[in-house]
Amino acid sequence: MGDVKELVSDETRFYKHVETLTMSQKLFIDLLKDWHENQRNMLILVSGGPGSGKTYTVIETLKFINYKAIKMAPTALIANKINGRTIHSTMKLNWRRGSTLNKIETLLEEENDVEKCLKTSKPLGDEMCCNESEQIIVMDEIGMVPFWFTYWIIRYFFNAKHGTLFIAMGDSRQLKPVKSQFNIFNVDFDKEFEIYRIQLQESKRFEPDYIPIIEELSKLVDEKNHVKLFEYVSAIYPVVESIDVNILKQCKRALVYKNSTVELYNKFYMSQLPGIAYRLYKIDNGKIDKTNYTDLKPGCEVVVTENFASVDNEGRYPIMNGSILIFNEYDNKTDRVICYDNYNQKVSIGRSMFTNVIPIVPNFAGTIHKFQGQTIDINNIVFNFNGCTDLHLIYTALSRVRSLSQILAVAL
Repeated sequence: MGDVKELVSDETRFYKHVETLTMSQKLFIDLLKDWHENQRNMLILVSGGPGSGKTYTVIETLKFINYKAIKMAPTALIANKINGRTIHSTMKLNWRRGSTLNKIETLLEEENDVEKCLKTSKPLGDEMCCNESEQIIVMDEIGMVPFWFTYWIIRYFFNAKHGTLFIAMGDSRQLKPVKSQFNIFNVDFDKEFEIYRIQLQESKRFEPDYIPIIEELSKLVDEKNHVKLFEYVSAIYPVVESIDVNILKQCKRALVYKNSTVELYNKFYMSQLPGIAYRLYKIDNGKIDKTNYTDLKPGCEVVVTENFASVDNEGRYPIMNGSILIFNEYDNKTDRVICYDNYNQKVSIGRSMFTNVIPIVPNFAGTIHKFQGQTIDINNIVFNFNGCTDLHLIYTALSRVRSLSQILAVAL
């Protein structure tokens, strides 16, 4: 590996960290040292399957070096895990309806021509603004991001400062962008950027019995073999015709494709809990929308759906989108809910100025997209694909667990 004195802040701890890395993960150390010795605009794409340690390799290694990094990810939950922010927040991009980004996404949703996508999305480069000025940029789960979006983010930082190292991590087999045909794994930018690719081979997520199953799923995704993949899932997994009441009563977590199914499952989950529910309506301009509400009971686990600042006697502190809390009560006088975090600290949540709802929902069922990048350790998990035939989505969902024994039922 050579001398790293000028690169790292603590050589002893750094080498102990390196000892924890696998052979393929250590390639990242070599590239990091190469960039440090000859600083230029350089792009490292770190790819690998679930549990291969993409995030661990990059984020833990960067803790030991003498450079700060800007860290971002497509969702708040993933961004929180790397102590970063969402892409939209980092780049100060408006993503709501009518924004430049929203208009470009709509125009390019079905577009396959790479050059046309880059030309149409070029105005996005002028919209971006990052107040931070660091030499290392980290972007996690790039498979979920349209290639043209990733391109202009890379171009922004390379134009802003020479000698920038851009590190992007993701899995080409997992979820593709929602509003694009391709991500950066599907497009060749070797003539545009100096690119180095690392494919992490080893996986530490799966139990021995589950490894051959995941390997077969990976193979079928690569082959784009829909028929064989569905036959394989039907033969190996506890596939059922539908997720009925008896299954949901045993279920501890549900991953589904459709938002409407998420709402249905969460309502059922809440109906099974003891106590009287608080009904939280959407209130728009003082008018209650009785068709739009969330029922919550004291003691239930909820997930935050928007960034906000909680206010208490000691001041304001941020609560991030994706945070898990325990719901306690709703105060109709102040129109706020009271929850508690993992440290039993009181969290007060008001109504969102953007959506006109109180931004929390039950943490029982969620869309598969929201579990990207996560490992689920609990048992009795249900998957409902709602008829979706996207191989990447099915692979992503079924690779969230460590073992086949965690899965209660699968509805295709």
